[in-house]
Amino acid sequence: MISFPRSATSVLAALAICAGLAAVQGAAHVASETLLLTGARLLDTRAGRYVHAPAVLIVGDRIDAILAEPPANLPAGARRIDLSGKTLVPGLGDMFAWASPDGSTDADFYYAMALAHGVTSYRVVGARLPWAASQRARVKSGEVLAPRLWIGGPRLDQQGEPSLVMRRVPDAAAARSEVAEQAELGADWVSVSGTTRPDVYRAVVQAARAAKLRVSGEPGSTAAAELIRLGVDAIDRLGFVGRSRDELERDLSGRPDFPRGDGDAATDYLWRYAGGADLGPVSPQPLGQRIVVIPMLASFNGTLSAESLKQDAALQALPPRWREALQRRAHAAAWPGAARATAAAEVRRQLVRSFIAAGARVATGVDVASTGYNVPGAGVHRELALLVSAGLSNADVIRAATVNCAELVGSASTLGQIRAGFKADLIAVDGDPLAKIADLQRITLIVRGGEVLDRDQLLAQARRAIR
Repeated sequence: MISFPRSATSVLAALAICAGLAAVQGAAHVASETLLLTGARLLDTRAGRYVHAPAVLIVGDRIDAILAEPPANLPAGARRIDLSGKTLVPGLGDMFAWASPDGSTDADFYYAMALAHGVTSYRVVGARLPWAASQRARVKSGEVLAPRLWIGGPRLDQQGEPSLVMRRVPDAAAARSEVAEQAELGADWVSVSGTTRPDVYRAVVQAARAAKLRVSGEPGSTAAAELIRLGVDAIDRLGFVGRSRDELERDLSGRPDFPRGDGDAATDYLWRYAGGADLGPVSPQPLGQRIVVIPMLASFNGTLSAESLKQDAALQALPPRWREALQRRAHAAAWPGAARATAAAEVRRQLVRSFIAAGARVATGVDVASTGYNVPGAGVHRELALLVSAGLSNADVIRAATVNCAELVGSASTLGQIRAGFKADLIAVDGDPLAKIADLQRITLIVRGGEVLDRDQLLAQARRAIR
């Protein structure tokens, strides 16, 4: 519940002192102006309801107070922004983000695309260490404008070929060694890919616990239920629960209609024909530690509609090769695999509901390396729409992108809500996102750490970061 102070007098008296301290300390590039946002309603993400907020006072990078009435006077240099008719929502989170420079983009591309779409928290996977840890420090100091960063080093994989974003760990000893190295180089998280078996997963979890790192794992060669038993903190992407993908594929690949030579078609086939033993049981007992599931529904290629891409303005900010590849993979309304993809998507929607019924929390994430909808920033909004189509309420999916993301990265006391004392990461939108989730895309104001950002400038920054 949000409480309003009776008077703004004590708050205003402290503002000049705050401004003076900031000047004396000579802080790096952080927002120093005082902001007063007036006339909006704010979305209470925990309660799933709107609260009238006559004035939201932001001092530095934090929400200082929510006032019952706008103060008559503000200190010199303070900025008042009229948000009458708007809705204030906490900044969104992407819990499976990529943000490393590559052959076509600099890291600024990912940062700017995220912020332009209201995404202010990034759990980064596949990052290069120690470079990514230095980026996190630069973001904290204000030297680099970006979402708040939680860093995971190269993903661990038991079978794949090593690369800049992946380390091969063929056995438990190699896994323990890699976890220790990532901890030493400043990682917050260890992320494990889907071609890793239970014995190596077990070693990763044990080593990460000893190093005080969190672990996320992708189901595949290890079933989701086994990942939960092993103690991962989050499940990256939906996968089969009761049995591993390897087991299921061995059973089904002998069928004459099994699609060979097409990985996306084979994935849809497995989802379509997975039975109860493969998808469950998902019961409250194995979810006692409140596992977080990052479904990444948008990462599955069968959900990629050519028609929806025609009106997608976010594509214009992508590197040409990225945009063209996305358009080539998109499907027309009627295509040969449509029935299979539709059936597979419905099974995944049912599984999301099953996890939630068992007590799991859902968080949002976008895999830009996937063959689905992989646009940074905008992908969070696509994921929200797909979660609504899975049967979650709008309040639930907004909570997934705010409160649940904050809890996952250990920042529930400072992020994910608009409350006094919380970080000033928020967006203002037109419309009614509790009634229409697409209204979260109608962004009219972006504030990150108390700094007002211009969306057009962010998109221009993203384009400049394309090589």
